Amino acid sequence: MAVSLLSFHIIVALQTQDFTFPLREERNLFTILAAISLGLLVLLSLPSVRRLAYEIFLRAHQVLAGLFVYGTWQHLSSHSHASEIYLLVALGIFGLTLLSQSIVFLYRNGLFSGRGTPRAIVSSSVSKSEEDIVVNAVHVRVLLPRPVRVEAGQYVNLWMPSVSLFSWMQTHPFTVMSWSKDKQDTMELMVKPRGGLTADLARYAPTDERSEGSSISYLALITGPHGVSEEVGQYESILLLASGCGVAGAIPYLKKAIYGYNTCTSQIRRLHLVWQVESIDEMSAALTLLNRLLKDDIVDGGYILHISIYVREGLGHKKFLFGDHERVYLYQGLPDYQSIISLEASGNQIERLPNMWDEQGRMLVMGKVSRFRTRSTS
Repeated sequence: MAVSLLSFHIIVALQTQDFTFPLREERNLFTILAAISLGLLVLLSLPSVRRLAYEIFLRAHQVLAGLFVYGTWQHLSSHSHASEIYLLVALGIFGLTLLSQSIVFLYRNGLFSGRGTPRAIVSSSVSKSEEDIVVNAVHVRVLLPRPVRVEAGQYVNLWMPSVSLFSWMQTHPFTVMSWSKDKQDTMELMVKPRGGLTADLARYAPTDERSEGSSISYLALITGPHGVSEEVGQYESILLLASGCGVAGAIPYLKKAIYGYNTCTSQIRRLHLVWQVESIDEMSAALTLLNRLLKDDIVDGGYILHISIYVREGLGHKKFLFGDHERVYLYQGLPDYQSIISLEASGNQIERLPNMWDEQGRMLVMGKVSRFRTRSTS
């Protein structure tokens, strides 16, 4: 919208000036600065660009926003006094918003609580390769001085200034895996090592055999929780699709749905998690958490949770039953999502009482998988 309005303004302004734009005028140079800054902001905000290096994107976004405001101010200073007032009003609103967010930030991170600041307990899930130890995932447990209510699917921005030399310049969003009907004083996060802060966490987390099960502690500050949460209680069947560390986003929804079933506060009758991993070693990052979910799913022998894990390589069998009650299956290869969704949508996976009217309820499909790692039968 901002780009469209700016483009319209530029076209109208050029038309009134007979399509002349002399660069000798200082005001026009600042106009170009503001326009280029806004254009780069739009390009950097594309998801494909943002995912490459989040920390670089964040700082570049802030710098470009500042340049855009500066260029706009200089462009207006010699043109319209009324326009300057509009910009000052916008900056004033931004300042008040920043002030209120800062107060919430300080309060949430223990200001005057007498309990210190949040601490992040960092550990890792590793596997051995022929040459080295590979970190599959980093687990971060954030201890909060003040409990916070977190809904399923929400995330926090984590700032850990003491991890490395430049980590004080970096913040990163992470999905909160833990869920509770009450406020939480501990948040569980799963980190996929990539670059920036996530690479630093993987580098310094204990990984050798002698330190198995050990952890390291850092100062950590958070903002949030942010994001929206999907209400799942009105659905009869829920299918969650995840790949790799994306399972972190599915776990809190599974916890919430199982709690709703156990307390008879939702319409849930079937949960199916389809998790796609590259190798068996990658499964170790979340097996403990999935086992907890299976243990919670025991009320009245309901067993509503079913897990299908697709291992791209290294399984040795096309299909393998894992555990009791036929709730967890391991498959060799890639999932056929079209067939899986069609089967769940049919409602045949839910046992219904014979000779009784049992209308099929609503179904929810949610998740995110790598588009280049799927299989189709078409």
